[in-house]
Amino acid sequence: MATLEKIRSRAGLLIFTLAFALLCFVVGDFLTNSTSLFRQRQNVIGSVNGEELSREEFESSYRQLAEISKLQQRSNNDDATLRAGAWENFKQRSLLNAEAENDGLVVTAKELTDATIGDNPHMLLIRSGLFTNQQGMFDKNIVSRLIDDVNRDPNTIQDLNQRNQFIERQQSERNLWMYMENTIKNSLMSDKIGAILANAMSTPKAEADFLASLSGKEYDAVVARKLYADVNDADVQPTEAELLAYYNKVKDYSFKKEGYRNMDILIIPIQPSAQDLKEGQDNMDSLRAQLKNTTDEEQLRLLFESASEKNYQYINVFIKPDNYDRAFTEFAKNATAGTVSEVVTDQSQKLYKVAKCLANPVNRPDSVRFSLIAIQEADSVASQRRADSVVAAVRGGADFAALAAKLSKDTRSADKGGDQGWIQEGYVSLPKFDEKTFGGKKGDVFTVSNGPVCFVVKVTDQTAPIKKAKITILATRIEPSSATIDSLDRVANDFSVNNKTAEEFVKSAAEKHMTIRPLQHLTKGQPTTYVLPNSRALIKWAFEHKQGDVSEVFTEVPEFYIVGALTEVVEDKDGILPFESVKNEVTEAVIKQKKADKLIAELNGKALAEVGTIDTAKAVRFSSNYVEKFGNETGLVGAIVSAKMNELSKPVKGNSSVFVFQKIAERDSQMPATDKANLDRTIQTSVGRSLIEALEDKGDVEDNSYNFF
Repeated sequence: MATLEKIRSRAGLLIFTLAFALLCFVVGDFLTNSTSLFRQRQNVIGSVNGEELSREEFESSYRQLAEISKLQQRSNNDDATLRAGAWENFKQRSLLNAEAENDGLVVTAKELTDATIGDNPHMLLIRSGLFTNQQGMFDKNIVSRLIDDVNRDPNTIQDLNQRNQFIERQQSERNLWMYMENTIKNSLMSDKIGAILANAMSTPKAEADFLASLSGKEYDAVVARKLYADVNDADVQPTEAELLAYYNKVKDYSFKKEGYRNMDILIIPIQPSAQDLKEGQDNMDSLRAQLKNTTDEEQLRLLFESASEKNYQYINVFIKPDNYDRAFTEFAKNATAGTVSEVVTDQSQKLYKVAKCLANPVNRPDSVRFSLIAIQEADSVASQRRADSVVAAVRGGADFAALAAKLSKDTRSADKGGDQGWIQEGYVSLPKFDEKTFGGKKGDVFTVSNGPVCFVVKVTDQTAPIKKAKITILATRIEPSSATIDSLDRVANDFSVNNKTAEEFVKSAAEKHMTIRPLQHLTKGQPTTYVLPNSRALIKWAFEHKQGDVSEVFTEVPEFYIVGALTEVVEDKDGILPFESVKNEVTEAVIKQKKADKLIAELNGKALAEVGTIDTAKAVRFSSNYVEKFGNETGLVGAIVSAKMNELSKPVKGNSSVFVFQKIAERDSQMPATDKANLDRTIQTSVGRSLIEALEDKGDVEDNSYNFF
């Protein structure tokens, strides 16, 4: 009983303790689940109408874009730009798919086929540069071959090494084609949705007829004007209330923009010193001597592999002189075998270059067309023996095309008689191939081999002979030494460490005669700046620091050290820039309006001579905003077009002046009048440009992508 009484006496404390423990359990469970959910949200790049893009999908899309960019040799697409592109691709696809589902639209297999290998190839394929033939023209057969490769079963390739090489290439080609196909689908769907909208927004006939009547005429007018510059700014200073009233009136369309950052940056070029240049020149002179004294081809290859830039490796091919590096065009035209050029300094590419002529100029076809039969037997000896028998049969009168269809292991060309199309020298890397095709004559039949496979080749056509040269170009980079780089690194770091505020930053740069450059209106999701590639880190820093801060040294931009100071932070409110950030722009607009009001009041009822100097504006057309002698003046154009003949106008507000005019002539225009078809095309073009933006405005888009690049 004593124990029971003790428990009762402490019941309140016990209940509190149990309740607190239960609360801790519940809160702990909640926090655990919340942390898990938070981590899940951290893994979401963004969402469109509820469809989320995970980090894994984002990274996969980014890698795909990076590979495509590499294939297309787009050096301007840096990492951040590609990552931003991965998000944009997802956003556009999701917006279009949602709208297509609502409208019951699909891109059919027939439409996709027509836009890829059909009669209406999509401009993405044509402009990519990946599907052009030797004549530089788009060739849908190359697209077909790519698709065949993508769908080919690697197990049909017997040689293990060739199969592994094919599998590696196939994955790259599959990524390329998936990107191309999805982009074309999106484009076709966008066209369909745009067409529906455009048809719904076609120009009413009455409006089209009215616009045609206006644009079919042109007018002359005598015009006098009073410049806004003639009005003293002090006489039309607006009040704060007037500025706010104007801002509130136009903010929803004039200032509907996201927040931004302004920076000043110091750019220190990482350039070679005078000593570096001397040492680089001395090294190139030594290489030139080696190039001149080396005649063995294998030794030449080794020299290029060890000393020359990767884009300037050893080549031994006859080429048109005009197709060589421009610095060596004349050398290629006139040099004889063994001649070595002087060293050329190419500042644009930052390279030293020197060329050696490998053979005397010759007359050879620019291009040849050929057919082949691929022979593969148990071993290379058997393959060569079988190929020799095929050559003998062809030379004896056998039909080459029929033999190709029957014997060739190259299944893609066998049904075309083995035809491979037109090529230029250097395109086929088989030993002695160029020598036999470009050095031979039309109709020649011979064999070449790559080991296990032997090829029977027939030259089916050749272009007319032209003068061709054989030179090879060695290049080394003009670059700063490690000592020079260390010195510049110290300068940049000292500047960053010793200047703590934007004011100190600017003052110190002026004292040291260092140039400061502004970066204006940087936005949060901007992948890079327009003047500096690979500058995403600079933008991210600006949005993670406060106004007046000075940055560390940025090394991401190639060939530069950069230090920045954050000079202005502007945050938007619900997507609209605040009044203070646009006050100067608002003030300028209000002053201009007050000047216009003042001049209109002064000039109302006055004759042309009382206004100012009189000029004649000729051939004023409704379809053009430009007025001869007065520039871009939309208001003046509209007033002249709609005015009555020979009647003095009321004052008209323009861009630079207030105008008074009198229309003195009217005639049919020599320019074609605007018709309904043209107006409808304009609407359709406008719809196409604005479709994604409109879908995004009405959709539910959450963009966190800027946190991931």
